[in-house]
Amino acid sequence: KYGESLFRLQPNVKEGVGGLRDYHLAQWVVLSRHSSLSLRGLIDLLDYGLLSESELDAFRTALRFIWRVRATLHFLCKRKNDQLNFDLQERLADELGYGTPSEELGFRPVERFMQDYYRHARVIQNCSMAIIDQCG
Repeated sequence: KYGESLFRLQPNVKEGVGGLRDYHLAQWVVLSRHSSLSLRGLIDLLDYGLLSESELDAFRTALRFIWRVRATLHFLCKRKNDQLNFDLQERLADELGYGTPSEELGFRPVERFMQDYYRHARVIQNCSMAIIDQCG
């Protein structure tokens, strides 16, 4: 339903690839594989040896970004909405402070926003799969 590609033009921040579903799946796999462990926070992924320090930092940054995008999306729509439709992408870029076009790079704010979205979604996907693979 949400597609198996990370680079969908109108991604779903909750259920799409690289979205919150990947993070939550990784959490559940850790808890089911290591039932004696408790997962109190992201730092436990480092403590249990599932992510390196640099991976944890990137994972944490990516999750903050995705949570912020989702909350802003809900705010703009005045309801639950997890789909980054074309008509919302420009509004989100503006609301998230992407500002004016970058003359030197030739990218519009919405393009910079979506580049950041895909970069963070890739981190979530990669870290989540690394965690799952180690627990398998």
